Amino acid sequence: MPADLEHVPKVVQVDLMLQGHGTDSQRERYAARLLPEDELLALARAHLFAPFASFRRWEKLQLQDVRHERTCSGGVVAFATSPPDSLTHDEWSTFKRTLTAIDAANAGHLRWHGVTAEATLVEHVGRCSVCAAEVFGRAVNIRIEWAGRPLSREYTLEAA
Repeated sequence: MPADLEHVPKVVQVDLMLQGHGTDSQRERYAARLLPEDELLALARAHLFAPFASFRRWEKLQLQDVRHERTCSGGVVAFATSPPDSLTHDEWSTFKRTLTAIDAANAGHLRWHGVTAEATLVEHVGRCSVCAAEVFGRAVNIRIEWAGRPLSREYTLEAA
């Protein structure tokens, strides 16, 4: 396997993924151009994000997560994301461990596939338009571009 796969055509990256990690059925359906894209991407995500399996996945905020004031007449909850303006000690510690895992994956597991992972911090906020009740959480978004396809997963920064 070449040490540097950055210049390998995208179709070859797909072939390498299927040969190394796909089932016989997936390889056959891909050759027949009948493998659904979402199944191919699920295979790629499962393998490429494997180095981050020890981190808890981010769970989307839900409407029921917002704890309205008793007097709230049922305002609209709006959800938004932005970069956080601060992190707690525990969040910072988790983020640093994530960056260490990314560096290790980029030097080994991901390099073998000719891709690299990048991280950005994300703060998710849900806020009621009437009572101003809110819920928030912070996560690290890990992005990998594989075979011309953007893949991403978010992992919570909250302590376990």
